[in-house]
Amino acid sequence: MKNLIALAFSFIVFTTQVFSQISLQQLSGMGIKSEEDLKKFGVSDAEIENAKREFFTTNSAIDSAKSNNEINDNSELKTIPNNISEIKTPNVLEVKNNEGIYGHSLFKSGSVTIKTNSDRMKAPDSYILGAGDMINITIWGFSEFSADYTIDELGNITPKLIGRISLKGKTFKAAKSIIKSRFSKGYDLKNSQISIDISYSKFISINVAGEISNPGTYSIPSINSAFNVLALAGGPTKTGSVRNIEIKRNGKTIDVLDVYEYMTSPKAKEIYLMDGDFIVVNPKIHEVSVKGEVKRPMSYELKENETLADLIKFAGGFSAFSNKDVINVFSLTNNGVILSTYSEVNSSKILLKDGDEIFVEKLSSIRRNHVSITGAINAPGKYQFNAGETLKNLINKANGTNNTSYTKTGHIYRLNEDLEREIISFNLSEVLNQDAKDIELKDLDEIKIFDKTSLLDSSFVKVTGLVKNPRDIEYVEGITINDVLIMSDGFLASADKKRIEIERVNFEKNDSDTSNYVSVIIVDFTKDPLFKLKPFDIVNFRMLPKFKFQELVNIEGEVMYSGSYSLTGRKVRTVDVIERAGGVTSLAYLEMAYIERKEDSIGKIQLDLQKALKNPNSEYNYILRPGDRLVIPKVNDIVSISGAIGAKFIESDYKINVAYKKRKRAGFYVKNYAGGYDKNASKKSVYAVTVNGQIKKAKFFGLRKPKISKGDQIIVKAKVDNKTKQKNNIDWNAAFESATIKLTAIATLWVLVSRVN
Repeated sequence: MKNLIALAFSFIVFTTQVFSQISLQQLSGMGIKSEEDLKKFGVSDAEIENAKREFFTTNSAIDSAKSNNEINDNSELKTIPNNISEIKTPNVLEVKNNEGIYGHSLFKSGSVTIKTNSDRMKAPDSYILGAGDMINITIWGFSEFSADYTIDELGNITPKLIGRISLKGKTFKAAKSIIKSRFSKGYDLKNSQISIDISYSKFISINVAGEISNPGTYSIPSINSAFNVLALAGGPTKTGSVRNIEIKRNGKTIDVLDVYEYMTSPKAKEIYLMDGDFIVVNPKIHEVSVKGEVKRPMSYELKENETLADLIKFAGGFSAFSNKDVINVFSLTNNGVILSTYSEVNSSKILLKDGDEIFVEKLSSIRRNHVSITGAINAPGKYQFNAGETLKNLINKANGTNNTSYTKTGHIYRLNEDLEREIISFNLSEVLNQDAKDIELKDLDEIKIFDKTSLLDSSFVKVTGLVKNPRDIEYVEGITINDVLIMSDGFLASADKKRIEIERVNFEKNDSDTSNYVSVIIVDFTKDPLFKLKPFDIVNFRMLPKFKFQELVNIEGEVMYSGSYSLTGRKVRTVDVIERAGGVTSLAYLEMAYIERKEDSIGKIQLDLQKALKNPNSEYNYILRPGDRLVIPKVNDIVSISGAIGAKFIESDYKINVAYKKRKRAGFYVKNYAGGYDKNASKKSVYAVTVNGQIKKAKFFGLRKPKISKGDQIIVKAKVDNKTKQKNNIDWNAAFESATIKLTAIATLWVLVSRVN
């Protein structure tokens, strides 16, 4: 019999590999409910682990096929492997919903997943025991005991010395109490500790139907609750309810699952299932939406007897800015949409209907219950308004006026009935007089105490140019150039200290049209630092003539000391900088040196450095400009060939590099090294590009190919096809006709203008 069982197990493993589906019913029919039962029949640990691996692989293939619509969800059993991952605990705060009602995305966001480690999960007290569950009982202390027991088909375990214990249909909490009570009769539990755990949960088949994304039958470890199964089936559809999900057993509804209760109450119960149970997702009941000042504005499903207050609770409550007295409800009727307004006080009595839209209004942003005082006051700012408070009290709160306060007039800016500010003038000295009548304030009054210094005509000296802090400086009698220089943080390095220009207004001559009303005075600071200024003077600190900071050029390549060099004057030439760089190296390719100039976006300048070094008066000994980049390349004995050549092979940009041959032309290299010309080559369009960017073209209608130098790149162009030529051809008749029309229009316009004149 044992050999027969082992053979059957091996056959099931084989069919798993072939048909990608394992039949739990085959093992169950043989009385095998757990791994321990298999071991009793001679199946080794290695064979069991191998079966698990095959099980995982094949069922992963089923899941993949399911995602590609390759299997029918209603016709096949979906089984979850027993060795994947732990459940992810739902976090309601992370639940997002981009479509459907609140609660739909809980099953699609990954917040709830299937429990697959049925041999390593800690079962909750509400878990219902059944045949196939394995219970571990361990006692330590005065008594020592440890054993695993699998609940048989009749729902019993039979420990030695204790006898049969019936656990079928019991919750795990009740089972622990029963086991502890029975074991206390055979062991000294008063002086010992007992631990009771589920070490392996059975597999059960659950049917999911109704408004569900993936209806069908699922084979899962029984440690999973109804929530986990719903997540495995993709959750309710857009039309599916999250408040009325029925759990049916033997044709009767034994429980109803409410997702909102699960998401909002930490004490919500989890519903555990038995083999053959049905989960039926009914169509959603009432769908309403809430917007505005709530913490979670979106659509929600409500039950028949739920109210506006329930909806606000589901939406996370009011926001901090909500106006709880203005909750607008828009309802559909036969005569259109009607608006009803409620407050938080009566919201618990307002029943909502399917399709209602709720909008919670925002509080007014107007700040009330304060007055403000600004200006020449010791502690300006906003203060709490108290009914009956007077202006004198407010001034005392603000620590009184200061010595610059203008005492003859002050203003109160007060909101009138039209919400516009009106001005109430008062005499500050009279208000502060103890015997005078005070002024009573109103909410939102703004008081202005004027500064008498701001009412006087102030004058300034304006400092500009090359000082560290150009600014306007208030004029005081006797201020000098040295004073304003110190107050402006001193000269910049490029300032001309011997020529400071002062622009001064001639008030006496401003009434004349012929005289200059601005005089220009030149001051030498080194000789007259105490030159006195007048109101409204503009003091200009100018730059030294022809002053420049270091201006750099960069030299790269084959010189002894490459890098950046400062131009020592306005006419520094190429050879001068090369000499400062220690001269060229023995590998310098002098004929192909070049200058790259940023100034005026000129770009590359061709340079024959060999001629420049031999003759400093050569036209190639250029005057350098700031930012120039002088590049002296290394001698390159290689010639490159690319383009429409016979040796192009597969790559479109294929290039051949060969050794340089003296006094040879491009045709020689193409013929001898590049496999000749490609069938699409334009033999007339052969040119070479030098290291310094010069272009050498073929001459005499392409018959005389360019002479090649070291480092040149030979490029053979391809022919232009007829279609491209046709696109590039110009319709000269149409162009001439268009030009003639335009010229005629211009001539006609000129004649008309002449006649008018």
